[in-house]
Amino acid sequence: MRRWYAVYTRPRAEKKAAATLQNAGVETYCPVQKVRKKWHDRYKTIEEPVFKSYAFVYVADDERPIVLANPNVLQFVHYCGKPAVIRNEEIENIRQFLGEYEGSAIQIVTENDQVKITSGAFADKTGTVLKKFRHTACIRLEVFNAYLVAEIPDTRYVLA
Repeated sequence: MRRWYAVYTRPRAEKKAAATLQNAGVETYCPVQKVRKKWHDRYKTIEEPVFKSYAFVYVADDERPIVLANPNVLQFVHYCGKPAVIRNEEIENIRQFLGEYEGSAIQIVTENDQVKITSGAFADKTGTVLKKFRHTACIRLEVFNAYLVAEIPDTRYVLA
């Protein structure tokens, strides 16, 4: 029985791992998003993996050694001592979201991340995420040599 699993890849080798596994006959999924990057002399749009150092494989238990034989794959992601199974619905949700919101950048923000406020009274200020809620974050900002803690919606900040 085939299932989706997450694999941990070498840093910056997600797309290469997925491509070589695909060539070996393994169904893979490496979700990517288009991101506009600035070089020293120009801007360029590139495809970046959504999940850094992770890719997804659709394999049966006896096919897992083929995945681990790939030099760009370090290991399967484990949960409770076993390779973590990803539900089909979760993979489809990622595909659907990336298809519907093309051009939207997905960012995973966690506690202690540095973020930059993009709009509102504190636009262009940088702060630290103290706590992450469903659609907002509690961010500590230094304003007038004092710390201010504000709850800011996800749409108003980006990773710094």
